Amino acid sequence: MKAFTTVMKIAILIVTIALVAMLAISTIPLVTGGVNVEKVEEISINPNGATINITGHYNVVSSIDQDISDLVIEAYLLSRDGNVKKDLISVGPITINKENPNADIIIDSKIPIAEVALFFVTDNMNKETPGLSLPVTLHVKGSYSSNLAGIDMRLVYNIPLSDTGQFSIGNTKTTASGEVSHAEIELSGIAEGQMLDSVVPDGESSLSLELPGGKAIEISIDKDSSGNVKLTLGTGDEDNDSIAALIEQTLDMLKNESTDSITFSYETGGDSGGYTFSPSDIKDSEKAEEAKKYISQLEGVSSSLESLLEKYKSMSGGA
Repeated sequence: MKAFTTVMKIAILIVTIALVAMLAISTIPLVTGGVNVEKVEEISINPNGATINITGHYNVVSSIDQDISDLVIEAYLLSRDGNVKKDLISVGPITINKENPNADIIIDSKIPIAEVALFFVTDNMNKETPGLSLPVTLHVKGSYSSNLAGIDMRLVYNIPLSDTGQFSIGNTKTTASGEVSHAEIELSGIAEGQMLDSVVPDGESSLSLELPGGKAIEISIDKDSSGNVKLTLGTGDEDNDSIAALIEQTLDMLKNESTDSITFSYETGGDSGGYTFSPSDIKDSEKAEEAKKYISQLEGVSSSLESLLEKYKSMSGGA
């Protein structure tokens, strides 16, 4: 998905910040006294197509004279209203026996780029005052003393990304039934040299999701000479097709393992291309692995677009 160069750069930034929370496990006690976490291998961040791979290795050493069971360490994004959660990293459950008080924490996570970026936009859309931030939660939980006691600790990081940036609603088009067919989200107030200004490249990138019957969901990201960014969602036929209906059509095709084809096409920085797959490919042993990857990506992006569209409709006064 080369068209999401912009999204990728934003997501790398976001994930890097999120890892600040993960790195905290090396400096905070998991249980009051008696447990240390030591770094074995540095955390590595590697973009890989539509995902970012996060790997790393820690070692937990316990001096407590009892077992620790079901130890889980998570880093995730939780929306301000508490309704949307996007997992970043999850490790465990891990058991640490008092007879063998060492255990490994192996980090091996794949974070979907577009989902994280859409979460960021959605979560910052309804703010009446300038300023953009990202809510990252580190959650550590487990039990000891034969499950008679436990630990359940959350550290919340509301990480500021811009003091002056603000999202607003742009031009909106609806179908005869009042459903949104064209949505524009504008990001302004990002001064030159600020963090977000440096990760959003100039110019336009676009991505089209082409469905059966000539239907399409079209997404573009455009940054003008003043540094303002516009995210546009639309359909191939804005008079008759709603974005929500096409998202639902996509999810139905995936759920029912449709034999029809879905095509991605992209254009960015003078580069263009695309690929086509059918949800029914999951039944083909030679195509199943690749189909599962596309289905997982589409399900996540479609769900994230649904959340974004619901927030957009509530702000724009749509149906």
